[in-house]
Amino acid sequence: MMKFVSHPFAEAKAGEYARHGFARRIQTLCRCIENVFKIVPPNTAKVPSKQRLHDAQINIQAAIANIYGCIDNLAWVWVYERGLSKHVKPRQVGLRQHNVQVRASLSEEFQAHLDTLERWLEYLADYRHAVAHRIPLYIPPGNVRSKDVDAYNELQRVPIIVVRTPNV
Repeated sequence: MMKFVSHPFAEAKAGEYARHGFARRIQTLCRCIENVFKIVPPNTAKVPSKQRLHDAQINIQAAIANIYGCIDNLAWVWVYERGLSKHVKPRQVGLRQHNVQVRASLSEEFQAHLDTLERWLEYLADYRHAVAHRIPLYIPPGNVRSKDVDAYNELQRVPIIVVRTPNV
């Protein structure tokens, strides 16, 4: 990390995205991961309290947002360092396949590696967009025992009827 943030970037904006974007996000991401495993250890058998689940969810949501942000920050570092900012519109900056101009500026080997990550990057983007715009990520408060799965699924199929009574 020190090598990355102390790199003498040719463009001040690249250094800004590296130091104030990527480096801060990595530190936050590490803390989020530590927090989740502290709040809800992997060997937990008892259903955690709602407060603990909520705290873990907050950290997971922050982690997803920061992973997405790290990748975006690295793309911006590349764009500024390679002088692409004059030719690439902000909405075209990224490392996915549809970011044609940025991808074309990368080595063939790195493009091939990114191709292997495309499905993961798409998955990440979908989760990030869900956190920001749709339904936030959550940890289910418990699970259904294997022997009760059929009954649970049947209950999910039954429509709920709401009966309204007039105010008297």
